[in-house]
Amino acid sequence: MEQVLEKENTHTTILPNNGRLGMEAKKKMTAEEQSDYIKLHKAEILERVKALEERLSKCEVLISDEDEIVELVSKYRRERYEKSHRN
Repeated sequence: MEQVLEKENTHTTILPNNGRLGMEAKKKMTAEEQSDYIKLHKAEILERVKALEERLSKCEVLISDEDEIVELVSKYRRERYEKSHRN
């Protein structure tokens, strides 16, 4: 199920620019090196994850699937139709 998130700021940066340079080196690590890195930096990683989860929790879920979209459009059209006949 896809979820559409609405955010005030569409530009999201998790790592500072100097952290992006380190990311390239991390991508080239072997599986063992990645595992060791995770063990050494577990606290940092968890802090980043918590910060990201906090930011995402502030996002509003607008529509989760196509059926909801159809229901909302139908409801909106019905309300407009009824409102037009009242006047």
